[in-house]
Amino acid sequence: MRRQKDKIIAVVDIGAGRGAKIGIALLNADKDPFIKRGLLPRRNYGISAEQLSQNLVECLHRHLLDTEFTPEQLCCVGIDLPGFLSSSQRINACINLPFLDNTDLRALLEKSLNIPVYLFNDGDSGAVAEWQIRRRELLYWVFGGGWGGAWINQSGNVRFPSQNCHLTSSNIHKTNEPGYVIEFKAEIIREVFKQNNTSFDIFLKNFCQETAIEKVKTLRTEVLISGFGLWRLFRSIVPEKHWEKYSTDIRARLQQPETAGPTIRLLADKKDRYARQSFLLLGHLLGIAAIDLLIQAQKDGAPNDIPIYIDGGLSNAFDLFIPIAQETIKQAGLESTIFRSHYLENQLNANLFGTLGLTQKHYGLTQKNQPGLLVALTTS
Repeated sequence: MRRQKDKIIAVVDIGAGRGAKIGIALLNADKDPFIKRGLLPRRNYGISAEQLSQNLVECLHRHLLDTEFTPEQLCCVGIDLPGFLSSSQRINACINLPFLDNTDLRALLEKSLNIPVYLFNDGDSGAVAEWQIRRRELLYWVFGGGWGGAWINQSGNVRFPSQNCHLTSSNIHKTNEPGYVIEFKAEIIREVFKQNNTSFDIFLKNFCQETAIEKVKTLRTEVLISGFGLWRLFRSIVPEKHWEKYSTDIRARLQQPETAGPTIRLLADKKDRYARQSFLLLGHLLGIAAIDLLIQAQKDGAPNDIPIYIDGGLSNAFDLFIPIAQETIKQAGLESTIFRSHYLENQLNANLFGTLGLTQKHYGLTQKNQPGLLVALTTS
């Protein structure tokens, strides 16, 4: 039986794909702190910050009913999301969830819950969680609906944080690509497509139809290097007549970017040549983008061999696209190695663990000379 004086924290990982992952955690736990996990599906977000706030609060209360705890024992809430925050934690921009642009989700939630709420960038949260495991300077990249991440220095601090940034800053990308502006020029990408026996013109035609853009000179890297990017690459590679060879169910799942990624991976595992070609092209593009990012990071003091840890749904297909990315990086004379993140290897959500640790820190629960909750987890 839980003691009435026990306190709990709720953490929420607001994603642009499947939905918002929710964890309710017991403070000061020695091992796994989560006593309840859940999901608010993306379709239930609503179309405004007000609706998302209301739906999150209702979802939290429903999950609390399934525990031995009461709402009164909830001391604070931590939230990570794919966006940029002001010093007051207003959301300046949330590119993949644009209805949150220029909103104050924190204030809405605090008004409803009457407890402190803290917001963090999701790339920063995942990176901090990985640092707690590795205890070394690292790059952390997460591939899902987009490409995000962070650079963590030896002391565990985020370089170029998404917190308190200005969207006009030249050293960080508005889509939260990890730390720098990384864009592809059309002529460079055209050559990469050619090297991979693929038509860039078909890709461009599809992309312009999808986005209603008439002319493209540059592309954000996440347009190509992400789960949605894989879907775009696959659509440009598969010959029209080959679509008929897929089952009705497979074709239906391939039509939607949200379900296409796992489906393309399934096809690749079954030796489908076009699925495998899509992953190879994705890896080649990632390698080129990584070279650009790594060179910029080295100019700012990153070691030549800084390790890269990757996470996110697309990273589950590690063996299908990372080897070609790694080879491309090595050919450029760079020594960084790409690894699976601890959380990917253990099928855990890094953002929930990172947000939990950051929330506890901000709430002041970590006492001097005592390990933080996240440290206790990773050393147990």
